[in-house]
Amino acid sequence: MKKLFLSCVALIAVTACATVQTENKDSEKQQKPACGCAKRVKRNVKPEPAQYEAYAQKGTSEISGRLCGTDVNGKNKICLRKQMVVLNPVTDYSTEWYVRYWTNNESLEEAHEIAKKHNKIVYTGKRGEFSFKELPAGEYYIGGAFCPGNIKFKTKQAEYKYSRYGVKVTIGEGETKRVVLEKVF
Repeated sequence: MKKLFLSCVALIAVTACATVQTENKDSEKQQKPACGCAKRVKRNVKPEPAQYEAYAQKGTSEISGRLCGTDVNGKNKICLRKQMVVLNPVTDYSTEWYVRYWTNNESLEEAHEIAKKHNKIVYTGKRGEFSFKELPAGEYYIGGAFCPGNIKFKTKQAEYKYSRYGVKVTIGEGETKRVVLEKVF
């Protein structure tokens, strides 16, 4: 279970898949994506440092919410703990990420260091709640995902399909906003 969780963390955080070395019947070594992941594709947009300047300092705003979904049957609402939620300032670069990776499921090359510096990651609490604090005023993309796998409950084991949830939020200085993550994939 821990390995599965770490795999999901890596998938979301770096928006890329690992490769594994395999040998075909002629004993030639080949590189192919692990776990059926698609090949990484180049980004079209370059990060503009000026677009990140407003997000360089601490602020007094907070965005919180809950990451919840449904079971495999689509009947029961569930809110899981230890699920990753990512916050990105809205820039041309992060908009490409949100559209291409988050909503269209394209496997993009690893994020540029400028973008990584301004991304924030938190994990959901006991009832799926999350919070980003000390944010400067601005616009943000927030994305969360339920990772595939089996989760054991007291009475039974349940399976959850990988689903992505996301939203774009605008917040003013000193504001506190509560968001609901909507399913995007």
